[in-house]
Parts: sequence; structure tokens; C-alpha cells
Amino acid sequence: MHERGMPVEVLFFASVPQISLYFRTPPNTQRGESHTLEHLLLGKGKAGRKLNTLMPMRMGDYTAGTHSDITNYQMSSAAGPTEFYELAETFLRALIHPDFTDEEVRREVAHYSVAEDSAALKLEEKGTVYNEMVSRMENPDSITWDQLGRMMYGPRHPLARNQGGDPPEIWKLTPQEIRDFHAAH
Repeated sequence: MHERGMPVEVLFFASVPQISLYFRTPPNTQRGESHTLEHLLLGKGKAGRKLNTLMPMRMGDYTAGTHSDITNYQMSSAAGPTEFYELAETFLRALIHPDFTDEEVRREVAHYSVAEDSAALKLEEKGTVYNEMVSRMENPDSITWDQLGRMMYGPRHPLARNQGGDPPEIWKLTPQEIRDFHAAH
């Protein structure tokens, strides 16, 4: 067991070398902190960019997923042990010691952008996390599950919150709140 409470299990079996990590990330708010970190940790800052540059060179692949109370990160490499360990170190460094900027957080979460529309300028709402959650919350199944969680657990329970972020609440998420959430989980 890791000193902060994360269970660590090592399994050996005949397969491509891989890592699967689960972090307990129950949402504190409806702002989507855990979902936002999923996007930021493996893709932004010097650490994330290094990982994404190295990944195809070492025949690697990764995936991440945010669930109601955990976030999962998986990585594998088919290149060989030396390459796997180099990639694993880079992967873990990106997860544990992120160095994304405030501007990267704002652009990943939600921001306005000016767009030209034939003869006029207009403001567009942008942000990877925001756009993903707007699209998801237009799906009737997502709306039903979101409401069902609040009915089952009550509106203040962490499992009743939208771990991906409620679109109007996503706009309130600040870079410091993301860093604080990372430090706590």
C-alpha cells in the first residue's frame, strides 16, 4: 500500500508490459476536477508533451477514464523492457509531477474564442472538457443517470455529483482548484 492509501498490486503474466493505476477521485463539486485532470496530466505541460512525443517512438499506448469515484490510467509498450521502463517513468512523472500552465488549464476546461462568421465576429464557447460534457449532457441516458445518482444518494453525496462536470459549473473551475484537487488525490 502506498503511503497515501493507494493500493499497489504487481501482477506478472505473459503479455505486453503494462501499467494500470486507479486513483480515488470522488468529486468535491460539479466542476469536473477529476475529469479535467484526466485531460491535463497526460497531455499538457512539458511532462505531458514529452510523454506524447515518446509514446509512438516506444510503441506505446495509453488510455484514461473518469468514473464516479475513481480515475483510471493505463499504459503499455510492445517495444521491449528497456523502452517500457523508460516510458513508464515518463508516464508516472506526468501523473505525479504535472507542470501544466494556468493557460493550458483554461483552454482545456472552458474559454471564449472569437470566430469569424462571414461578415461578423462572434464569441464561441470552447474547451475540450466543456465541449465533451455539453455533448454528453445532451444525451437522454446521461441526463437520466445524472438525475438517478442524486435521487439515490442525495444531492450532496460525492457519488451523486457529475464527475465529468456539469457544463455551467465547469466555467467556475480555476487552475488553483485543479492543482489543489491533484495534491489531495
